[in-house]
Amino acid sequence: MTEDTDQARRDLAFLRSLAEDGRPTLRALGALMLVSGLIQAVSALRLWAVDTGWLGWPDALRAYLGIDGVILQLAIMILLPKLDPSLTLRPGSASPAGRAIRGAMNALAWALAAAVLGLIAARWQMQDGQILSVGFPIVLFALAAATWQVAYAVNRRRWAQLAALASVLFAIAMGSVAGGSTAILALAAGFVSCFAIPGAAMMRQAHREV
Repeated sequence: MTEDTDQARRDLAFLRSLAEDGRPTLRALGALMLVSGLIQAVSALRLWAVDTGWLGWPDALRAYLGIDGVILQLAIMILLPKLDPSLTLRPGSASPAGRAIRGAMNALAWALAAAVLGLIAARWQMQDGQILSVGFPIVLFALAAATWQVAYAVNRRRWAQLAALASVLFAIAMGSVAGGSTAILALAAGFVSCFAIPGAAMMRQAHREV
């Protein structure tokens, strides 16, 4: 009986160590998703304001709309770990579940980069600027749906399942409203719903598991 009790305690201690090891990864990835989603949503709203005439913008600079958002996002991603060391992603420090989620996020980044390069090549070949503007959001949310589904399979959290479902719906919506100013608003809403909110949920999960 004593041996069984000791074994149970060791098993509980092992499971607890897995959860504790996964918290830094969830917190860091959650912060990344939250910052990325909010910055890109604001950038999309500005693009909508320029496109509809609510905000003046030089015609010569219209092609560069959004680049400053990407630069700001990268700067914050670099500064955040320095301001808060708990948001640093340390290779090999995460639990198996944490590594699986991080791997899914890395796969999203690589697949998205490949898709963007492919769309740019298609745009150049076909001389059609709509290919990138229409295709990118659809690919983005389709890949996000796969990523969040992996996250749900790993940690069985309801927020991950909802994020996957929302990403599927936004991928369909972006195709349905493609080509108009409504698509830009849908893109902004998608960044919040499929990236910022799930990122906040990841950070909350990491905090609650302390």
